[in-house]
Amino acid sequence: MMKNIIFGLIAVSAIALCSCEDEFDPYGDLRDKYILNCVINNDTTTQYATISKSYLVESSNPASYTEDPSISGAEIVISYNDSARTFSEETIERQDLSRYTNLARIYSTHNLRAESNTEYHLSALLPDGRRLRAITIAPPPVTFQTISDTLIPPVNKDWVAVYWQIPRVDLYVASVFKIYYFKRENGINVRYEKRVPVKYIQQGNEYIPHFPEPSYSTMIYVEMDAFTRALQEISEGDPNKENYTMLAFILEIRVYDENMTSYYAAQREVAESFTLKVDESDFSNIEGGYGIFGSYCLQRKAIKFSHAYIESFGYIPGLTE
Repeated sequence: MMKNIIFGLIAVSAIALCSCEDEFDPYGDLRDKYILNCVINNDTTTQYATISKSYLVESSNPASYTEDPSISGAEIVISYNDSARTFSEETIERQDLSRYTNLARIYSTHNLRAESNTEYHLSALLPDGRRLRAITIAPPPVTFQTISDTLIPPVNKDWVAVYWQIPRVDLYVASVFKIYYFKRENGINVRYEKRVPVKYIQQGNEYIPHFPEPSYSTMIYVEMDAFTRALQEISEGDPNKENYTMLAFILEIRVYDENMTSYYAAQREVAESFTLKVDESDFSNIEGGYGIFGSYCLQRKAIKFSHAYIESFGYIPGLTE
């Protein structure tokens, strides 16, 4: 999950602008623009940021530009209440080397966990003296309602429903169920997780998983067929079902702040690994540049499962019923 966030921020910072003749430059003041991205959360005490610079490419294919646009030597500080944290520069290996082959440059700070309803100020002083600024107010958590289902599968129903309330109805919420399980490999239990779509849509001989986008919704409905198919996919092609131990069914809820809500509303799409993609036409809340400084609140809720249901797949229930 943390790798996904890091590389999502790196992906945000790669902005490609089309080339043009010197006599006619439709991009004008978009030259030498800086892109700052930082999304803090309550699920970890390490937070990350990236800074890059806009650039022009010499062809119609933005991917042809292979010079890393990330910025080194920036001074990034996040302040809140009467405290402040400084980001340190570091490099990490890239997951995708198709465009840039050097180590990815990021900034990180430790011992910081986003607290609900707290205002955070981000300031980045660049090597050329420019300064980028932004503000986020960490969102509040949801309260789960007692009318929610508490068992998988539920009694006399073919779907699972969980409801919640949120103090602010103007914020987007993203929700997804995950199955946590062990797979025995070479005598050792290795932990995995499987995301469960709300439903599968059949297209020919294929079943396409459908995951909900962030929205103002205060509920999630998951078809039991989706749980069943997801459980089947876990061991697909493996006859040794007894090597799988189901540990938990967990609902994850992310409440986004105003900035992230505006971003997703502008994008009208969500990437599976929380990857962001920002260009000149998208939402930005960075003063003096582009990008996004946002926050989210992550919550988890465990839903009990029937041992008989798990055993029907040949799996081992990992927790007491």
